[in-house]
Amino acid sequence: MAQVTLTIPDRFRESGVPHGPFKLYLDGKEIKIKRDLLQFQAAPGQHTIRLSFPGAGLSITRQFLFEIGQNYKIEFVIDLIMH
Repeated sequence: MAQVTLTIPDRFRESGVPHGPFKLYLDGKEIKIKRDLLQFQAAPGQHTIRLSFPGAGLSITRQFLFEIGQNYKIEFVIDLIMH
């Protein structure tokens, strides 16, 4: 599995809401992640990640290729960037 950490600026997170005001999807399936951790695992291979902010009507979808045993950081800057 690959370890993926999502970075979202505080201004896009709503305090007191366990999963924040955003929704995260991996290959079309919603992933419930804790607002303070923002980490998940993905099988190796190509995956589609969608970050949605329903209250703002904003949704960003990107494809990433993950390799087994690697750690990735995806940063939200009005886009998704894999490091």
